Amino acid sequence: VEMRVLSSPSDDLSESALEAVRQWRYRPTLLNGEPVEIRTTVIVNYTLRS
Repeated sequence: VEMRVLSSPSDDLSESALEAVRQWRYRPTLLNGEPVEIRTTVIVNYTLRS
């Protein structure tokens, strides 16, 4: 799985988001019963409290 951050206000938040998403488990997308390569965009929103 290839992952990259498209936009982020900080390197720390980018790394945190990547770390979280790397823990997710995915099921393959199937076409006619066969796995196929796909691309998807995941938006990770943070709420920071002071």
